Amino acid sequence: MFSVASKCLRLSPSLATPTLCSRRNVFHWSAPWRPALEMQKICENAESVRENLKNRNVTVDLDSVLTDYHAYCKLSSQLESIVERREDVVRLLRKASSPEEKEKLAAESRSARYEVARLNPIVTEALEKYQAEAVRIPNITSPRTPVGNYDAHKVLSDFGERVSFDFEHKSYRQLGTTHRMLDLPSAHLASANMAIYLRGNGALLEHALVNYALQLLCAKGFEPAAVSDVVRESVLKACGFDCRGLSETVYRVSGEDNMILSGTGELQLAGMCASSGHLKEMLPQRLTAATHCHRRESMSTGDGGVGLYRMRQFTKVEMFAVTDNTVEASDQMLTEFTDIQRGILEDLGLHGRMLEMPTAELGNPAYRKIDMEVWMPSLAEYREVCSASNCLDYQARRLQIYFGYFRTARLPAPAEREYCHTVNATAIAVPRIIMALLETHQREDGSISIPPCLRPYLGNQEVFAPPPWPKVDFHGNNNTREMH
Repeated sequence: MFSVASKCLRLSPSLATPTLCSRRNVFHWSAPWRPALEMQKICENAESVRENLKNRNVTVDLDSVLTDYHAYCKLSSQLESIVERREDVVRLLRKASSPEEKEKLAAESRSARYEVARLNPIVTEALEKYQAEAVRIPNITSPRTPVGNYDAHKVLSDFGERVSFDFEHKSYRQLGTTHRMLDLPSAHLASANMAIYLRGNGALLEHALVNYALQLLCAKGFEPAAVSDVVRESVLKACGFDCRGLSETVYRVSGEDNMILSGTGELQLAGMCASSGHLKEMLPQRLTAATHCHRRESMSTGDGGVGLYRMRQFTKVEMFAVTDNTVEASDQMLTEFTDIQRGILEDLGLHGRMLEMPTAELGNPAYRKIDMEVWMPSLAEYREVCSASNCLDYQARRLQIYFGYFRTARLPAPAEREYCHTVNATAIAVPRIIMALLETHQREDGSISIPPCLRPYLGNQEVFAPPPWPKVDFHGNNNTREMH
């Protein structure tokens, strides 16, 4: 009833023991998840944490976190001692013989019960108080990561040959308009300034890129998934994204509490693995999905104009993996992901470079981040088209992704769990790849060469020829419409 690769242990609130189940038939815990933060390590290495915060340009009130955590520990210890004393009293009460002793122990048990009831909400409040700020502490940083802002990046390698033209080359906007692939005016009328429509060969090119990437990844052992665009806000937070100013970066679903439109397929794929114990011998687990990404940001060409480089909705093929809890395993998976990214870009005939990103460019979840940049002829510079991140157990601790114990009946307590590592990467961000493809493979006659790897998905065409008919404005004007 299920594939071996997708076996995992799911926790159900109604069950005392873990249940082996298929990924297609699982019980999802209701969110939010309680993060299992490594507070002891943070306390013991406070100065290293401060230095890491400084290097990453992240502002967290660490002194407040430590103070609130110690206050929580004191209250929690007090509560535990009362609970233990009450358990001892109950045991003595069962063995008591005289009425006087029974009455005395019963009164002590009641007093302890009332005290537990009083302290429980106080301890919970103290826990939530320190965790509210502590969850914003970023991951530790790899020793390979340069310290500084973008300019401190390290070029690991380059690939492909930089294209040169012996004719006046055009930008992707000019090419897209000439070939009727990009339609900004129609999109503006229908969707205001929030989209660019792909039409004709532009739309087919998007589907070709997605199908090519998914087929490639499935051949490499990835499990494909089709997921919803709507996710819980708590998944976003559990994945480690800083949610301060959240209303300015994500789209909320009106009338639905805690529901947003996903900005990256990483959220859905991480959520699929949440609250699960993975059998160690079944790791690593690789997942992939083609998703729509929704982001409240200004649309940009990358050169100041409106275009494909930054969009409020775009299609992306995401890679996600769960590995065991060694840096060697997750870094090996990161290398596997970057090899796939590089192979895709080389297959598409693009020139680019692979960068080790510096501390200021890392998101909170990332231990290490590698970017792929490709050459954009119209800009005469490199632009980022995809990235890959090793998050160690940062996300797993917040989403409760841990090793399962298939042969044990007892469910391991959170403090006893070994948490997996997670790695994520973009296989293809469609709009940016289309930008690079149009500009890199343009010909002097105005046609665009199609990379061989995409031809099977485009009716075995070898080139996109400019349409022979005039460009017509379907909104009443017969003038040629150029994008701005």
